[in-house]
Amino acid sequence: MRGVAFWSIALSIVAASGVYALSKEWAATYGTPSGEWCETIFPTVDGTFIVGGNAVDPAGGTGRMDVLLIEVSSAGRILRQRIYDGEGSLLVRCGQQTSDGGVFLSGIFRDSVYAEDMEVWAMKLDSDHRIEWDRIYGGEDWDRTYACAQAPDGGYVLAGCTRSFTDSPMHEDFWVLRLDADGDVLWERTYGGERTDRGLALALTDDGGCVVAGCTASFGARGNDFWLLKLDDEGDVEWGRAYGGSVSEIAYSVEQTSDGGYILAGITGSYGAGTDDALLLRLDPHGEIVWARAYGGPATDFAVNVRETESGFVFTGHTASFGSGNRDVWILHLGPDGEILWERTFGGALDEAGNSIHSVPDGYIVAGYSWSFSKGEDDILLLTIGLDGTASPACGPLRPSSSVCTTLVLDPISTDVVVRDTCARCRSNESRSDGCSIVPDFLCPSG
Repeated sequence: MRGVAFWSIALSIVAASGVYALSKEWAATYGTPSGEWCETIFPTVDGTFIVGGNAVDPAGGTGRMDVLLIEVSSAGRILRQRIYDGEGSLLVRCGQQTSDGGVFLSGIFRDSVYAEDMEVWAMKLDSDHRIEWDRIYGGEDWDRTYACAQAPDGGYVLAGCTRSFTDSPMHEDFWVLRLDADGDVLWERTYGGERTDRGLALALTDDGGCVVAGCTASFGARGNDFWLLKLDDEGDVEWGRAYGGSVSEIAYSVEQTSDGGYILAGITGSYGAGTDDALLLRLDPHGEIVWARAYGGPATDFAVNVRETESGFVFTGHTASFGSGNRDVWILHLGPDGEILWERTFGGALDEAGNSIHSVPDGYIVAGYSWSFSKGEDDILLLTIGLDGTASPACGPLRPSSSVCTTLVLDPISTDVVVRDTCARCRSNESRSDGCSIVPDFLCPSG
């Protein structure tokens, strides 16, 4: 599917023509005293970037979370921005531009920010960011989605986890929903074992299917392990593999690579230099390990989002081992065999984190959040960096780091997953769309 979907082809053409070129590196925060953060950033065919995140209810201070959508230029200037406010809290977890030039967002719905019950939420916007449809899917217990993608037929695939459709009310299973272009469910299934299994990442594959990644306590070595399932276009399991050690491993990101294999990124407590390290696995098309490496220092270090590049791989997350504060944004560029080419941190005295990264012809753009440079609570943070890890000399918060790279020997474990069809209720959410007036605060020179 990566090579077939219209929007992917269009983005490749635009990238090749250089429309995405960053005029120079910059960093900026976007927010208000109430608090905002970003979960995803994605490019458009027009050479801009769309940021999907959340704002603590800017209208009345009720404690609800609203959807915040900002479109920025390659220089970080805001082109348009909207707030989407429903009856409860809407937590963005994923998004992308759609083949018709619109936007698709998905995540979690809660009746209030503190509500224990959660459901899957999805919203389709047109090219002017007006709501086309807005829906909630779920059962009687917890249901969440963390990853989404548009299929070649114009529909959508959502991946997450459910506690509504399991044998035990205290356990969760992977949950995958296949929607048509109007948000109606084509099929929905759970995948799991006797304990908790959480789907946290999704990638469409060239053969029309998908892979779902996350963590499993049902299978593997011990505790939580990386878990990767390969599904066909009807949701049937082609194969499943667990990867891990004696403590805990959680995968937060997966992407199909140009050779038909996969790259997984997450965190490991079983291996590495410190308390927790970033863990990356390079797999062949059948889920066998090509290489496995941990990256980090003496404290806790996360890999949250990974992308393949022309020269290897780049990932972002956060580090407590290096940088200026409690946690800093962490960016590592790796060669094809996982060797570190360069690494950087970005942050101040408090917390920063990177949640999403995309490559452009002359660099990378990272989205996350910042407390050190915010207007009150945390603000959205956008950061660009050159292909070689350089930035403007005036960008003081960007610093090198010195991770330990540990080569691992892991044996993948085949998993015998239980698959169940589910029947979630679906209802309209009827969010309202309003304007907002966030102004960027540039920490480093803007283009």
